[in-house]
Amino acid sequence: MDKDLTNAANKKYIVIVKEIAQPQFTAKLVEWAQRLTEQHKKGLHVIKFVVDLRGMKRFKKNACEEGLSSSEIFSDVKNMPNAKDVFRKMTNTTQYAKQFGARPKELQDFKVLNKKPFNKLAIAQVLKPNIVAMISRWLGINDQEKFTERIFNTVREMFTVVKNLLADVPTSQEFHANHIDLEAKPPRFDKILLQ
Repeated sequence: MDKDLTNAANKKYIVIVKEIAQPQFTAKLVEWAQRLTEQHKKGLHVIKFVVDLRGMKRFKKNACEEGLSSSEIFSDVKNMPNAKDVFRKMTNTTQYAKQFGARPKELQDFKVLNKKPFNKLAIAQVLKPNIVAMISRWLGINDQEKFTERIFNTVREMFTVVKNLLADVPTSQEFHANHIDLEAKPPRFDKILLQ
């Protein structure tokens, strides 16, 4: 298995998955780790960081997390095409929401963590118990939704992969091929009538 790690494209993510996942699910999750999306890579980075800190809070809140700061908007005003694009984005606004109403905000899936602790969710069973305890402790003191969403989406994807690959043996033949009623041998009528 270690020879496969040297050839893998996502070697460091495979190591993270092996560190945090339950041993019985590791083989299935290693295949998943070889074809990760950027969102799940970021989620694994956050999980690894939380595990390294043993569930303690060390992230600093970004001052302008919600919108663009003035330094981001005017980052390169010397570049003329960039300045035109920035000005166009600032001046072009739509009146549709004022006239017809804005779309309702979608409730993010990770908001379930406000109602139920992480260790009580079914998705947490893919992780080792000590990892679940660290993540639960960190989520209890976390105040940044960006990192909470990354952790939740990554662990949910890991659970989905494991759950989809659990049924290796098809169950459709259980009630047909070897069922005891199908092997029953009824008595012959000609022998019953002769007695």
